Amino acid sequence: MLGVLAALAAPAVAHADPPGPTDFESTIVAVEPAVDGLDVTIIAGDAFFAVAADRGVTVAVTGYQGEPYLEFAASGEVRENRNSPTYFASRSKAGSTVPPEITAESPPEWVVVADDGHFAWHDHRTHWMGGTPTGDRGDVVARGTVPLTVDGAPVEVRVETRWLPAASPLPALAGAAVGVVLAFGYVVARRRRLTAADGLLLAVAAGAVVVGWIQYRSVPAVTEPSVSGWAIPGTALLA
Repeated sequence: MLGVLAALAAPAVAHADPPGPTDFESTIVAVEPAVDGLDVTIIAGDAFFAVAADRGVTVAVTGYQGEPYLEFAASGEVRENRNSPTYFASRSKAGSTVPPEITAESPPEWVVVADDGHFAWHDHRTHWMGGTPTGDRGDVVARGTVPLTVDGAPVEVRVETRWLPAASPLPALAGAAVGVVLAFGYVVARRRRLTAADGLLLAVAAGAVVVGWIQYRSVPAVTEPSVSGWAIPGTALLA
């Protein structure tokens, strides 16, 4: 339920590819200097960098080449420069091609993308850009800084990206074992005309649908998250 509520309050998101599985996690380690009325977060592990500015606070986000990229007005209106290299490069988390005619000196083309002071986008300064990093799992493999101007004063958001430890196979094996036990118990229960196993299977399937739905709604809808997380257990529930 908390995940669903958080999703309903999710920020507007740049038109970009949806979050997917990743072996990396980004963390904001410092906002220097700290300022009131500004909240910065990482969404979906390392997929999106999000800025939330209170009304009355102005924020400007500088792009990869030092060009103006985003403007947060005191009214809550957020404008994106669609004529900046950062706009084109950030369409994909892995990076997208910037048209050769688009440079840091290109005249801005501002487009309103939000009216509540919230916006999120793939910022390549805040996540691993692909390939196998040097070092070991568990290490910090990248550090980056997102430069902001808040109410006319420079602010730096420092981010670290960690290469996550390999996932343990035990949960998957345990889930498979539970599935086999439940399937066997169901067959036995049906032969004995019992209904307790039916209720248990329904409860497990319904729980899986709920978990999948919360996961689906835990990221901004405009990023087009996969419906398979809840649709597959939903199909099992109907069956």
